[in-house]
Amino acid sequence: MNKNDLMVNLPNMLKWKIGPGETPWDNLVLAVFGLMYASEAIFVIAIIYSGIMYITSGGLVGSETKPAKAAAAKKNLIWAITGFVIILLAIAITQWIPQALSGTLGD
Repeated sequence: MNKNDLMVNLPNMLKWKIGPGETPWDNLVLAVFGLMYASEAIFVIAIIYSGIMYITSGGLVGSETKPAKAAAAKKNLIWAITGFVIILLAIAITQWIPQALSGTLGD
């Protein structure tokens, strides 16, 4: 059994440029970008979850308002928005640094 018998060909859905002459760092950077962009979907899920928490706590209407659950929903929403802002800043910085270092900033 040789090494090629164990290999599986998967479609390149993320359009990663994996080939000769490219460094493992290139693939690592692409993986990090993929995780940052995937975290945006997690943000949407967190927003929906926070909204459901708030509605079920009676925070909008209802006679049986549960202040502890409403506060937890608001806290969850604040953390989700904070995380999203951090992710957007990380994406902006990681795209800005290579341009600044190569001198192509603003092109």
